[in-house]
Amino acid sequence: LLVYLVQIFINFGVITTLTMFYLLLGISLSLTQPYATIQNIPFKKNLKYPLVTLLLFLVCIGGYATFREARAEYYYKQAIIANAKGDMRNVIVNFQKAISDKPNEYAYHQAYADVLLKNILASAAKPEAKEHFLKLAVINYDQAIKINPNHPNLFYNLGLAKLELFKLQKHDIFYSNAADHFTKTVELAINNPLYPYQIAKAYLQIDDPPSQKHAIIYLQKALSIRPGFRDAERILEQLGVASTTSKQ
Repeated sequence: LLVYLVQIFINFGVITTLTMFYLLLGISLSLTQPYATIQNIPFKKNLKYPLVTLLLFLVCIGGYATFREARAEYYYKQAIIANAKGDMRNVIVNFQKAISDKPNEYAYHQAYADVLLKNILASAAKPEAKEHFLKLAVINYDQAIKINPNHPNLFYNLGLAKLELFKLQKHDIFYSNAADHFTKTVELAINNPLYPYQIAKAYLQIDDPPSQKHAIIYLQKALSIRPGFRDAERILEQLGVASTTSKQ
């Protein structure tokens, strides 16, 4: 238990060791029970060997699952190290290996997509390369949402990725998808003014009247959640729009 508690302070965000934590918690609880309450249940001899075999089988399954969790964690760490070095090839390779070991861990899909999106937004890569990595990020965000549909940051970043695809390809479907994802973001984070504020800033990067209209709506939404939100008020002033703090 102590090892786990130390580990989560060092490696916050990846929870693949949570299963072991609760197993240890259950074992610790069982050790506190009075021995007088423990009863030996005799088994027939013909059940002894099948039960031992079943137990060994379960131990093997548990050991294999633990090994895959540990290996996925190792590849995740290697991907983070590669990203710090700017080695995108090894970032992709290691994230794909981590996801292969733990395909139902949404955090790996999210971390992979976040790294791709962050590098795309900060790089001056060719449009073809940007499009490829954006679509790869979208695939992983979609998979993360299938596993955990209650995380607003997943929808927000997926909306950003779709908006970047719209900038590259000018297909209205990407713009429409981004709008839907942003709407879902605000629905999930109903009391967080930072999401509508950041969404507004994303829309303002597109120089057309519909995007400016969307930006104004989200800025006013941010102000309805946090009246006096100075950053939102300042942008509205620059756009020549009177701010409102009425609840929407």
